[in-house]
Amino acid sequence: MPESFVSTKMPYAEYVFGRVNMPYEAYIKNDLDVIAQTISGDPTSTRALGLPRGHFNEQESVFVEADKLMVNKSSKEVKQKLKAFEEKESKIKAAERDYTSNLISWYSATSKDKAKKRILANKLYKNIRQLFQQYGSASEVPSTKVGIGQQYSSTLSKASETVVKPDMLDLLAEYLETVGSKERADTIKKLSSQLRDLKEKQIKDGKSKIPAEILKTTSKLATGGLASRR
Repeated sequence: MPESFVSTKMPYAEYVFGRVNMPYEAYIKNDLDVIAQTISGDPTSTRALGLPRGHFNEQESVFVEADKLMVNKSSKEVKQKLKAFEEKESKIKAAERDYTSNLISWYSATSKDKAKKRILANKLYKNIRQLFQQYGSASEVPSTKVGIGQQYSSTLSKASETVVKPDMLDLLAEYLETVGSKERADTIKKLSSQLRDLKEKQIKDGKSKIPAEILKTTSKLATGGLASRR
């Protein structure tokens, strides 16, 4: 509930230059030596402990001496942000339901019913375009200084495991190619490959350019010929 949220204010320079960043290895070991560095010894000031960024999540900090912070109720600001988030989340969920429903219909259609399967494939392609348009809107909610925002990256990472699975995209691409829609098939193949690379690259080097590449690929989903009669 919005009324459960509180906020505090401190000078940005004080937060950034006083912050102690905790390495991932120290976080796993719960290294008290790093945590102790945030204790200021000053009754009127405290230092933030910057937590390592997990996957694509936004930067998080904690305050060991949180009792020194002056907190304020922030329900008005939270209500405004929650409303924007909830509206976008609702649109994403609706797009995911449409995609999943049409994916099941397309996958279940027999090869004998060629016309129906072809129509469903074109509809499914449109669903993918609409779905990734909604995913792209996720970057508009957070205030961030790192390009398209980690929320977009986090949404993609989650979706590739639970909704838009690369294996199913591969099947759709293969089908589109067989019915003469090569350009669309190539775009779906590329998207599938990028979604597979997403988590691997993030785990390997802690950051990834893949989300920006996916944004570029999905912007091309409006192009390409329809699946045609064969």
